[in-house]
Amino acid sequence: MKLDTFRCSSFCSGDDYKSQKLFVVDAVLINAAFVITSGYILSGYLLHLGATDFLSALINSSASFSAIFCIFSFMIFERIANRKRLLLIMNFVSRTFMLMILALPYIFKTDATLFLFLAVLVMLADIIFSLYRVGWLVWLMDIAPVRNRTNYIYMRMFYLRCAFAIVTFISGYVLDFFDKGYTGFAVLFGVSYLFSVADIFVLKKIREKSFVLDLEKKNYSKFMIPLKVRRYREYLIFIFLFYFSFSVASAYTPVYMIKYLQFDYKFILSMNVLTMLAMIFSNLLWMRIENLRGSRFVLIISSLMQALALIIIGSTTKQTFFFLYFSSVISGIGAGGFNTTSFSYRYTMMPEIGKTIYESWFYLVFGIATLIAPFTGKMLINILPEIENAVFENSRIQLLFFISFVLICLSVLYVHFGTGKKMEEEQIHAVDLTDSR
Repeated sequence: MKLDTFRCSSFCSGDDYKSQKLFVVDAVLINAAFVITSGYILSGYLLHLGATDFLSALINSSASFSAIFCIFSFMIFERIANRKRLLLIMNFVSRTFMLMILALPYIFKTDATLFLFLAVLVMLADIIFSLYRVGWLVWLMDIAPVRNRTNYIYMRMFYLRCAFAIVTFISGYVLDFFDKGYTGFAVLFGVSYLFSVADIFVLKKIREKSFVLDLEKKNYSKFMIPLKVRRYREYLIFIFLFYFSFSVASAYTPVYMIKYLQFDYKFILSMNVLTMLAMIFSNLLWMRIENLRGSRFVLIISSLMQALALIIIGSTTKQTFFFLYFSSVISGIGAGGFNTTSFSYRYTMMPEIGKTIYESWFYLVFGIATLIAPFTGKMLINILPEIENAVFENSRIQLLFFISFVLICLSVLYVHFGTGKKMEEEQIHAVDLTDSR
């Protein structure tokens, strides 16, 4: 990989050159802040407080299924010309709510009340952040260079994944240094909040383009327009199938690693770092593959790689911990291609005006899929048979990973055979939301 490949100057250009570079700094700060208040760390904090497996999986999935509320974002952002101030306030409030969960064990002494308020705070933080994310993404894509948009996204992803990897690696050592206790979580959540405040100062320096408003009442009737675009509708169906299939097991992955396999945080988060490194170093490869074979090919192959990683995780026991090295690399490579290609692909289907409505539909579908998945996983755990052998030490939760594998494969078959014509690789003409029809 050439060192110049991911320099900002390679892909940033035009009047918004400075803002494009600042959006890269923003990516590093906000993702560093987010990663240490979610995933394994949030699940670890919940389990430390005594949460059940299901509650831990459900609250940990809140960042995903809160995206359902993004469907209302067009009612906000499409009717506000100057969105920057509102976005900064939403960012600040969301991250403050997340910090507040540290105080709850000192306020409430009963588990029922503690977990009720904890769930409310986390979900409020995630709902506000999900709404913020839609407006922020539209802001980002309006500033991103038009000619090198896909390459700019890959470059930005490279830097944010580096931030993910570094912060995640350090977090594991912090938690184990404090013996997996409350102090370790307090340190990480505090550092996360400082990153968030720094991010707000960076965002204040980024230029905001003026937006063309459509204040007519008929604007609300345009809410269904994205579903009338065939390619976007087929894309949304695939997104639902994939994320539901994947999340049935992935929602319980932190519980499986922390509670059942009882791995140290250093080891668990080191595997996360390995995943991030695989994502980082596969960026250039996926970028070239997408340019040669197209988005559809990348989505299929990267989906299957993530399905394979789930099978490996489901086969892991305390004695076969080294399996996680393979699953982390495979998962990282697969997620690296899927996340970036999915992001850039859907923006080729959006008109210049009305991106918020299209993006809102994506997050609605994504949110519904990840909300249903933990409940489906819980139902399956209750009905799956108990198997006792060297491979299936915790058979019910392990079998979830095999079920997810099968479901992902079925979703890939939908892309390959069920969408009729191939997904178009070139710029797709989306319905213009300024159309008076």
